[in-house]
Parts: sequence; C-alpha cells; structure tokens
Amino acid sequence: MPNMSWKEQYADKLVSMETAAGKISSGDVLVSSIGIGLPYLFLDELAKRKDELEGVRFYFGAASKPFAMLDKEYNRSFQLYDYFISASERNSIKDGSHIVYQPIHLSDTTKDRTGRHRANVVVMAGCAPDENGMISLGACPIDDRVLDSSDLVIVQINENLPYVRGKECMFPADRVDYLVEGLDELPSVRNVEPSPEEAKIAALIAERIPDGACIQLGTGGLGKAVGGFLKNHKDLGIHTEMFVETMVDLMECGAVNNSRKTLCPGLTEYGFANGSARMYRFMDRNPMLESRPFRWVNDPKIICLNDNMVSVNGALQIDLTGQVCAESIGQRQFSGTGGQMDFVRGARWSKGGMSFIAMPASRIDKKTGERVSKISLTLPAGSAVTTLRSDIQYFVTEYGVAELENEPLDERAKRLIAVAHPDFRDELTFQAKKAGLIL
Repeated sequence: MPNMSWKEQYADKLVSMETAAGKISSGDVLVSSIGIGLPYLFLDELAKRKDELEGVRFYFGAASKPFAMLDKEYNRSFQLYDYFISASERNSIKDGSHIVYQPIHLSDTTKDRTGRHRANVVVMAGCAPDENGMISLGACPIDDRVLDSSDLVIVQINENLPYVRGKECMFPADRVDYLVEGLDELPSVRNVEPSPEEAKIAALIAERIPDGACIQLGTGGLGKAVGGFLKNHKDLGIHTEMFVETMVDLMECGAVNNSRKTLCPGLTEYGFANGSARMYRFMDRNPMLESRPFRWVNDPKIICLNDNMVSVNGALQIDLTGQVCAESIGQRQFSGTGGQMDFVRGARWSKGGMSFIAMPASRIDKKTGERVSKISLTLPAGSAVTTLRSDIQYFVTEYGVAELENEPLDERAKRLIAVAHPDFRDELTFQAKKAGLIL
C-alpha cells in the first residue's frame, strides 16, 4: 500500500476484536511481551473460542492482571508458557491451571522467540499512531525482530498506554496485519513501603554508590529504599531492565539526569515498566525515556559499556558458598530468572561497576511464627540457582556487606555468616565446619 497515508493504512487494517480473534488457528504459536504489554481484551476475546481451538501455545511474561486463559478450564485449548511468574499466574497454578514456567535470561528472549520457539503470531498492546504514523508499544514493548519472523501481527490499540519513544520496538501501521481498538484500564502496582531491614540494607548500598553512577534497581521495598537514599546524589544515570516508581522520584528531584552516562547520555534506557498511574503519566511522551528490546538493554556486553554501572537485585535465599536463589521456594516456581544474571555480569564487567545482591537476613515463618535464617549451609532441595557463586560480587543484609567476588569457599562462608542474623551465626559456623567449608 505504497500510496496510502498512515491514516488510510490504519483504517484499512482496523477490524473488530471478534474478527481478529478468528484469525488464530489450532496449533498456532503466539507471543506477547510482559505486564501491561499484553493485549488483555484481545486475549479474553480469543479465549471465547476455547471449544474450537486446541494446541494453541502462548509465550508471555508476568501478567499484570488475570485474563481468562489463566483459568484451568482453558488447559486443553491453550498451552501457556511463562518466563516470569506473577501473582496472577501463581493463583491460577494453585487452582489447577497448567502454566509452564520457561527458564530463560531476558536477554535471550528474542533469540528464542525467533528461533527455537519461533512464534508465528505476535499479539501486543500498543498506543495509537503518532503524527508520523508510528505505533509505540508503550511501557512494555516487544523486539521488532519478532515481527519480522512471524506470519501474523495483531495489535490492540489502547489509548491508556503511555506513549514512549523506542528503538527497535516501534513500527508503522503497515507492519501490522490487524488492528483492534480496546480501551483497557492499566493495573496499578501497589506502592510497597520498605521494611526496617530493607531500609538498613539500602543505606549500606547507597553509601557505596558514587555520584555519576548508572543504576539498575528492582521493584518492591528494597528498590524504593535504595532510591530514597539516592535523592541527594548528583548526575546519576539509568540503564535498567525494569523502570520502577522510585526512578520517577529520582528523575523529578534531579538526582538522575543521565549527563555522565558513557552509553546513551541524556537518556534513561529501559526494557519494560511496572508501576502506578502516576508513573505511566510521567512516562507518556517523556523525551528523557527510551525503550529498548531485552536483546539490547539486558545484554551484559551492552550493560558494561556504562562506566560505574551499579545493579541492585533481591534474593529469596543464599547458601554459604554464595549460590543465590531469587526465583523459587524449593521446587515451587515463585517468579523467574528474569534479568538478574544479565545485570550481575554487566555491572561486574563495567569500569568501576558494582553488583549487589541483597535481602533481609531472616524471615518469620507464617505458619509457626518462628524466625528462619535466609542464609543456610545449602539451598533447600529443588531450589533454582539464579546467580552462580562464581558471579556474585557483593551480598548485603541489614548486618553488613559481604564482599564475595573470587573469594575461596572458606572465606565466603565466614563472610556470609558475619552478615547472618545473630541468632543463627553459631549454628551456621558449626554446620560449615562439619561440612568442611571452614577448617
């Protein structure tokens, strides 16, 4: 359609939700993005065809809210493959839904979706075209290389999505086969206040971060606490997998201006966003923000091009050799591999960079009310190792910072015991000696 304007192309491709859902066939492999990038209204329309379809595979990550296919009654028709389990999926799995977890580094998702698990159908949520006819996929885009390798592209236009300029994740209407319009409310993430332990951990990390550093933070209380301690820093930059609420605060107060970034100065680079309505308003048409595919933003070889790169990530448990579990509780998958290893390595390889893994040293068991150490001789049976002991650099609890990079096993054990909860240090020392970790 070379002679058609983008508005004419848009109108030509616009169909009803029912018509677009009717283009999916049994055996198709669908792919979407993550969070609010999923086209929830379209997916619910497609779910209505459960008695007509079978063997439809759907690859996605971390649903921001429930959608029909997550229910167990759709197990026969739709096979769901999830690379990061969220609360919606955990609840559905508990109720009997067959959602299969896919262990994968976020930096590898494009390669997987265009290769080993190639999708023939892309389904995404996107913004209305801009004045140049370009469709932004908003806060949670997908790599446009996935479009190139697919046979069919369906985009649900949702005008509630924030319009964010992106590289390799924006495209004109003529790259879409079918457009559907559906105004869908964006779920807002609850603002979690840091615990006293997380506040202490954040203070220990923040005091090591220099002015001019480029940061990556996670979500939750720890990320918010670290951000709070950085508000008086100067000339910080952001290169992050996930853009989170506390980064809005840092940009608004001027602590982040991206002026000293060695890669993409002046811009906050991110892969996806997860936050509140206030955050999405901040993102909308903000010239300081640029979205990028995980293939680029999560590539350790790209990350390390930022001097003084600092990554801060959480964990669920660590053993005395430094193996970090950040995604499962025993054999039960809780979240996902995500981009932790991508940023651990990227920050470590950066000139002047630092990688922090952090968590409170203990927790209170909900069933027994007893305190349990999150630092143990070995990880519980079946636990996933998210960050290898050979990759960990700094490990932080409310009791201090353990420097573990390249340390031998005996020294690692001693340093980890030193930052464990005091109630467990003697027992951990006994166990470590009995196991031969400490001679």
